[in-house]
Formats: sequence, structure tokens, C-alpha cells
Amino acid sequence: MPTTLPIERDVSLRGYNSFGLPAVARRLVRVASDADVRRVVDHPEFGRAPKFILGGGSNIVLTHDVESLVVKIEVRGRRLVQERADARPGTTSSPGRCSRAGPGWRTSP
Repeated sequence: MPTTLPIERDVSLRGYNSFGLPAVARRLVRVASDADVRRVVDHPEFGRAPKFILGGGSNIVLTHDVESLVVKIEVRGRRLVQERADARPGTTSSPGRCSRAGPGWRTSP
């Protein structure tokens, strides 16, 4: 695991903006694992800095550039947290199911 965070600068967020409005992240870091999240939190410069958490970007309208560190969540997959008798099978909002922010909700199986 690399010890430095790959910080991207002046990244267009237009593709994540629901209406395709122009917006720029002054600094952006992509996290693809729990370990990456820990590296952001433990980072001497960015650990306590304000952050803007960005998942797939659906249902978000950015009207200006983002000065905070943008943490782009690219953790993929789902996992069963708890099996419960009152959970509704086949729904993503069922109790006991955890979906990560990386995959788009429109395309996830």
C-alpha cells in the first residue's frame, strides 16, 4: 500500500453533477478501500481538514467550485451486515444490507 495520498488538483466535477453544471474540485482524492479512507483520516494535512464526500454523484447539484478536499468514494460491492426476518427481500433499503457508494444505483445488480 502506498504511503502517500494521490491528490488530484483542479478536477472537473461536471460528470458527477446532475445537471452537468461546471464545478471544479481544488483537491480530490479517490478512495477504493477501507484502508484508503484510513489514510485520508490519518493524513497530517488532510485528516482534520474539511471534506466533501462524493459518491456516484447522482442527485447532486454543485453550483460552485469545491474548496474542501473532495473524497471520491470508489469502494465497490455489497455485503450482508445482518440477516433479519423483517427485511424485505430484493430491496436495497432492507435492514441488514450494506451497499457501498462506488457503484451507480441505476446499474448495480
